[in-house]
Amino acid sequence: MSTTGWRWTYLFWSLPIIIWGFILLTSPQLKIKQFKIRTNPSRKRSARLFSVFSPALVLFLVVIAVRELGATGTSTFMTTYFVDFRNLPETIASLVFAFGPVMGIVGSLGGGFFAERLGARKALKWTILCCAILLLTLSLVSHLYLLALVYLVYALFNNALWSPMNTIVASITPETERGLSYSFYFFTEALMDSIAPSIAAGVIVFSSVWHVFPFSVAFFIISLVILQFLPRFERLSDDPKIVTERIQ
Repeated sequence: MSTTGWRWTYLFWSLPIIIWGFILLTSPQLKIKQFKIRTNPSRKRSARLFSVFSPALVLFLVVIAVRELGATGTSTFMTTYFVDFRNLPETIASLVFAFGPVMGIVGSLGGGFFAERLGARKALKWTILCCAILLLTLSLVSHLYLLALVYLVYALFNNALWSPMNTIVASITPETERGLSYSFYFFTEALMDSIAPSIAAGVIVFSSVWHVFPFSVAFFIISLVILQFLPRFERLSDDPKIVTERIQ
């Protein structure tokens, strides 16, 4: 950005999105994918909603909402924190922040691996705990290299959440209603993504950008506490013959 100007960075970021969209539109594998036909199409909408909104899913949506408040509030003002509070040059701050999505790719793969080995529930608990510890550490370190290292490790763990969270949503909802359950899952994330920056900005107005970090850590810890109440066993299907699966 310091050599070509900030406008070229947007062109660079748009290329992966264009490639991704081209693959979605042209891939024959995606066109021929078959979905399971609903076994009881005459079910009323109220019955569908009741089967989706089990106590476990409602509780998990609360976990997602609280965690998203903490994560989005911090990420929105991360470069502001780097520049205004830690006095990093704007280009260096943007460079460090830009490596976050790269670490996120590794984190997503690692999250899936640990969810497979430890169980989705346990992997999610450890990941949220690590995010809270790393955010707290990030608010205390000031050296450039330590700051960059802690942030990149935080980005890794923050993106490792997605695999266990998706696994849990799939496990606690009927298999015939997973499309609807994922709609509420993504709606909850998007809603919190739109609210969190305003709340974090209010914290900054009445204090400073540094206080966003303990604010976010508190929400991570609260989501971790709520997660403890998530049931370990939930039905996977409307079919009573299908046994339940453990979410460790």
